[in-house]
Amino acid sequence: MAYARSEMAHMAISQDVLKVVPNTKKVQSGYLYAFLSSPFGIPQITGGTFGSIIVHIEAENIAELPIPRLPRETELRIHNLVVDAASRRTMASQLLVKTIRSFEEKLGLPKLEDSSAPMPFCVKTVSASNLMPRFDAFYHSDYHLKAVKALTNLSSGIIKVSEFSKSVVEPPRLKRPRVEDRLFGVPFFGTSALMQSEPEMSYLIAKNHKSTPEFIVHRSSVLIPRSGQLSGIIGTAVLPFGLLVGGAISEDAIRINCKNETDAGYIFIALSSPYGLRQLKARAYSSSIPHLDVNQIGKVIVPNLQPKQIEEVGGKGCQVAHLREQAIDLEHKARKELEMAIKEAA
Repeated sequence: MAYARSEMAHMAISQDVLKVVPNTKKVQSGYLYAFLSSPFGIPQITGGTFGSIIVHIEAENIAELPIPRLPRETELRIHNLVVDAASRRTMASQLLVKTIRSFEEKLGLPKLEDSSAPMPFCVKTVSASNLMPRFDAFYHSDYHLKAVKALTNLSSGIIKVSEFSKSVVEPPRLKRPRVEDRLFGVPFFGTSALMQSEPEMSYLIAKNHKSTPEFIVHRSSVLIPRSGQLSGIIGTAVLPFGLLVGGAISEDAIRINCKNETDAGYIFIALSSPYGLRQLKARAYSSSIPHLDVNQIGKVIVPNLQPKQIEEVGGKGCQVAHLREQAIDLEHKARKELEMAIKEAA
């Protein structure tokens, strides 16, 4: 579940999402969210599911759930923690958008128009010599080449991701021995978890197994999902935060390993911009399930800025990840306080 925050206002949501609108005269929204997302609330919600193949929850199941009441000051404190967490998530999103816009404006890059489709229609001619490295039409489309042309005309010059970073790596497919005890394991994540506001691990894998270190990621790395639909997560850059830092990530996320956290923050911003994302999407190959590989990601070009400029942009990228991490910590604190208060009252 998610706590609706200001950046989500006026968005449309599918009918597959149930919306709980609290009567704030009776209960604060943040407190209600903390309870419903806690170990006391989730089992009650999932306990009311029905269906065998596609499991469902109906509004009536949630409407009848009893909500424990705590002292007003306790409920308000929990509510404020949740609201603060939501605020930091919005701040992270706004900072990312603002940094990308400033990044483009300072370089004099024109604003690329939003695409009407994952693979926009285009008619053009291409020299036979340009077809030698890539024959697929999308790679030679205006959607891709407009971004590349604008970057190559920059006075700052350009640099390939493989030249800017220490390495671009796809971990091998190795054993993932599972364990139950957190003392002996590290959380393991699939690529879909990278897009969650609080990444949810799939399971724990053995900390001391010889293959585990190859899956571990750090703050100085940027993760790129290597497969999926062009309208989906493929090519979406992620700077690790929360349990992703020091966690094990599937080989479906290619790692761009940088010299330090600031460089990783810069690559995160550059590849999150339309100029980076368009290159990554257009470099994917295959028709049914598009894929990216280490070589194609390494050939993506980014502005070759001066160290001070990289530090400024990269610092903002790191701040986005830190704000997301702070939001997770605040929500955890809210749930912990709620759980302790309920246990003490019981």
